[in-house]
Amino acid sequence: MPSESKKLTLILDLDETLVNSTEDSKHKKITVSVRPYCFKFLERMSKLYELHVVTLSKSYYAHKVVKHLDPERRLIDRVLTRSELEVFSKTENIHKLYPEGLDQTVILDDRLDVWDYKENVIQVKKYQFFKKGRKHEEDDVLKHMERVLTDVHRIFHDYLDENGYRLDMWNVMVDYRMNILSGVYVIVLGDASEKREIAQRVTYFGAEVRRNEDYEVAGMPMVSVKWVEAVEARWKMPDFEEFRVEKPVKGETEKCGPRVKLEMPWGNFPLLK
Repeated sequence: MPSESKKLTLILDLDETLVNSTEDSKHKKITVSVRPYCFKFLERMSKLYELHVVTLSKSYYAHKVVKHLDPERRLIDRVLTRSELEVFSKTENIHKLYPEGLDQTVILDDRLDVWDYKENVIQVKKYQFFKKGRKHEEDDVLKHMERVLTDVHRIFHDYLDENGYRLDMWNVMVDYRMNILSGVYVIVLGDASEKREIAQRVTYFGAEVRRNEDYEVAGMPMVSVKWVEAVEARWKMPDFEEFRVEKPVKGETEKCGPRVKLEMPWGNFPLLK
């Protein structure tokens, strides 16, 4: 049936998700950097999803960037800009622009707040190529997002094939996200505000938090907060060995910065893939 064969929609933010730009007001020039792997990402995702760009950028700028990303306009099906949206929100007029709703949609954006924290939004690490003082690290965010989006597309269609009706993408995305750290217990070391913030970040991906800092299991690894950042950037459980740190001397936790102790559900903490 047509409704069953219709592609899912993937809504893509532009600035700090797919590209980063800087403006030279003196020479009236805008320089744009495209996020690594972006062209291949768009090509591959267009085979699975109907691609829409939804951005709070000005119309002229957005359409110029999209033309660069997709010169033949064979990948990106729709572009919505500040002209169609409210200046500070992407949800204000969304019911008019998507009268059928967003339950068959996945959204990729560097901000959750502009989407009112909807469950089908994947928040990606900001792409800030022109940020002063930034470390030039390899950016593989879109490679990870390709994997995630391919997975949820498969999950959605497997369910449709087996049961004959379509799941809401809200449910698919919540289940997928919460399974990433399912069964993992964490103990956060740091000051009260750090503990609270990091606890929120790991429980978002399904981990559970132990409150007793002295709780210990033989072989329990301790990692830096960069392990949490890697979970958020990759949407998978990273190898803890990449982020392992030494346990701080008692009473010197604050000097060392926040750290996380991990308790895995399978005992001897094998190397995680």
